[in-house]
Order: sequence, then C-alpha cells, then structure tokens
Amino acid sequence: MFELEKDQGYQYMHNAVPLDEYSHVERVSEVSIIIRVNEKSRTCAKRPALSLQARNARVKRCLALIKAKSPKWLIDHVVSYDSLLLVYDAQDIRYDIVLRFLLSTLAELKEPEKKKSHAKKTEKEIGHVHQIDVCYELNNKSQPSDMSAVEEYTNLTSRDIVSLHQSIQYQVFAIGFMPNFAYLGELSPLLRMPRLAHPRLAVPAGAVAIAGQQTAVYPSISPGGWHIIGYTAFSFSDDATVAMGPEDKVIFKAIDQHEYDRQLKQAEK
Repeated sequence: MFELEKDQGYQYMHNAVPLDEYSHVERVSEVSIIIRVNEKSRTCAKRPALSLQARNARVKRCLALIKAKSPKWLIDHVVSYDSLLLVYDAQDIRYDIVLRFLLSTLAELKEPEKKKSHAKKTEKEIGHVHQIDVCYELNNKSQPSDMSAVEEYTNLTSRDIVSLHQSIQYQVFAIGFMPNFAYLGELSPLLRMPRLAHPRLAVPAGAVAIAGQQTAVYPSISPGGWHIIGYTAFSFSDDATVAMGPEDKVIFKAIDQHEYDRQLKQAEK
C-alpha cells in the first residue's frame, strides 16, 4: 500500500500512484489529474506489452467505470490515445478524495474478466457507431486524391485499398487538431504509409485520408499532410448524434459518385 501526501495549498503530488500493472495516476495541477496506461507492465517485465488499441480500450474502460458513478465534482474529461485527463472542482473537493475515489472505482481493473460485465455494458452504452459513406472515385482540381500514390507505395490496387479501408471498425482514439477531427485506428498494416513529404495548405472538407496506422476525415478545410483516398458528405456538427466522441467507433462504406452528389446536396439543405 501507499500513503497519500497531505494536500497543502499548491503543493502537487507528482509521484505516480499505481492502479494496476499497466495503469497509474498522476496529479497535473490543483484542478486536474491524469490516468496513464503504459505500453509495458510496471510490475512484471514478463507481461506482454499492450498495443495502442489495447491501451486506448483500457483508457475508455476507466472512463466507463468513472461515468457509471457520476461524480458531481467532475467538470470535464479529455480522452487521448493512452491517457485520460480529469478536471475537477477544487472548491468542492480535495485532491486526496478524488484520488481515493479513483483507486476505489478503478480497482475493478485488477479483477478477473468474469467480473467486468458491468463496465463493458457501461462502455457500450456511452459509445456510438458512426457509418460514414465514402466516394473513393473523386479526383479533380477541387477534390484531389492521392490514391495513385497509395497504390504505388503499397503495391495494392485501388479496389484492394478501398476494400481494406472499409473492412475495419475503427476506434476513435482521440479528438484533436480541430473540432470533430477524430483520429481513427488502427489501420490495416497493408495500408500504412508515411505522411506527405509536402503537406497541403488546404485539404478540402470531407476528405478521407490515411497516414501511419490511422485514418481520419477532415471536417473542414485545413492544412494537412495525410494521403487523401476519398471524400464524404457526412455532416459534422455539435449534434451529439453526429459529432464524434472519444467513446465512439466508425465504419466506412463505399458509395459511387452519383450517391455522393445526392448526399452532398442533401447535406447542404
């Protein structure tokens, strides 16, 4: 066991407090605390390293366990690839109480698989699966495509690329770069390639792109260095049923240009 440091004024506790063999808690500021999931076990070197997808799933399981108890002091949370930042009301609760809550609530991380049903149900309930229809055929001045470059690098045909891209249900690892820009993974190893040597100054809204082990949709015009392989008329907004969330998943479905044009007109109404 460990002993909590006495909370005094602006004194921070930087020492990591373990949750289990892969996870620990750190204090970030007087109003925030972070849960980190490590690639390798902190207590047993023989345990296999966790993949990025496994670490991200563990982060979301922590969030599900916390949300299930609906703590009133929780102001905000930010999910990243392998960490979960929690912002709390320091005027309403002390850090050491927040820490004790996390240690108690996340103790289930150490329990056998058969005891995890409640957390899995909670995690399922708070997530949403988005289907995004993609036209992989577009390639013009206003909607450029890097499909030929992807074909050359991967030694795959465009048909194979489309098939592989839409064959996976992607996790939303994190939301960042711009509102509703969801980092999705993990991409098929056969489609992984480096970013563009010279990023575009303006990637069109709706561009579907890949880079490294991830894929994403550009919700609005912005600079970008990922390889564009298609376009979607999917509408991004503040509507909770449309906006991407860190608990969500995404599936892609190929459509032809006629259907894309129809959806685009519908979205513009």
